[in-house]
Amino acid sequence: MRSLSLALVLLVPALVLATPTRRAVCSKGRVALHSSCCVWFDVLDDIQANLFDGGECGEEAHESLRIAFHDAIGFSPALTGQGKFG
Repeated sequence: MRSLSLALVLLVPALVLATPTRRAVCSKGRVALHSSCCVWFDVLDDIQANLFDGGECGEEAHESLRIAFHDAIGFSPALTGQGKFG
């Protein structure tokens, strides 16, 4: 039993490392797991260059994060019926 456990401990990492992974080279030499993901690097570049005052973390960035996290509170109809909000 002990030799079987040892064999599994040695075999599993070897199989994982031997599994081929496909990668796609995107614009500017960046690498993604699939070629369909390369478009997101272009979106990232556009956001960083043209949104939030040229990449500056000002009020626009603060408001965007706030709406995504702070204001994204869900309300339960069951709890609202009990007078509990938030």
